[in-house]
Amino acid sequence: MFFQYGEPLVRLRRQTITHPVSGATTLGPWSTAVAEPLDGCAIGHRSSVELVTSDRDRVETDRSVYGPYGLDVIETDRIRDARGREWEVDGEVADWRNPFTGWEAGIEIPIRRFKG
Repeated sequence: MFFQYGEPLVRLRRQTITHPVSGATTLGPWSTAVAEPLDGCAIGHRSSVELVTSDRDRVETDRSVYGPYGLDVIETDRIRDARGREWEVDGEVADWRNPFTGWEAGIEIPIRRFKG
């Protein structure tokens, strides 16, 4: 376990669907996504901004998930936090390993959520 008192998170991953005729693959709907618990993680605040227009008031929040090295998360996944909010993985997942000692410091996962 990376963070002993971390927040319980769930990774949501859409299943791959192969078209029966063309053989092309696409990602299925989020309603059938596979849920997998992520242990030993913590969420850190990055930024939050309110985007106000004449017809809409929207909040964009960016955070980072920190967890054990090698955690199975990819750019097309979503993360559900302990409060039931779903976040999109926003960009490349970064594993941190010391090039001199091989020490595996952990992983950082950028996540984003829109409200409004």
